[in-house]
Amino acid sequence: MKSKQARRNFLKLLGLTPLAFLNPSLDIDPVKAQVQPEVVTNTGNTFSNTITPLGSAGTVTLPPGPVPAGFDCITSDELAASVFTDQAGTLFVEASQDNATFRVADSVPVYPNLPVNRVYAVTTRYMRLRYINGNNAQTVFEMSAALR
Repeated sequence: MKSKQARRNFLKLLGLTPLAFLNPSLDIDPVKAQVQPEVVTNTGNTFSNTITPLGSAGTVTLPPGPVPAGFDCITSDELAASVFTDQAGTLFVEASQDNATFRVADSVPVYPNLPVNRVYAVTTRYMRLRYINGNNAQTVFEMSAALR
């Protein structure tokens, strides 16, 4: 999604208002050089995103945290995932019953300049998204996760 209108349309698809996207706070952990995106809760839906490009073999997990945990999906039916980047990588959807041990529920190859938009049925109490970049540093990266 390259334009503000595309982002607004995506948020509407997820049942969120564009206001959830206006003030993302992104911090970078200088020790791990990983992106620590913000989780925004809007009208009962949980939304997390990052737009900071990753370096070669860089990794980001949504939702963020010092020890990456998952979204608590107890009141949700679906997890929506969206990724757009200019370099190849892999999106992993991970699931857990205890929020400590995660297993890979799905892996999706992500190709340069081709958006990936998927919706997953909630199958466990906790779910998260993890993205691993390929060998080339990105100049564009957008990743979003939303419970609905």
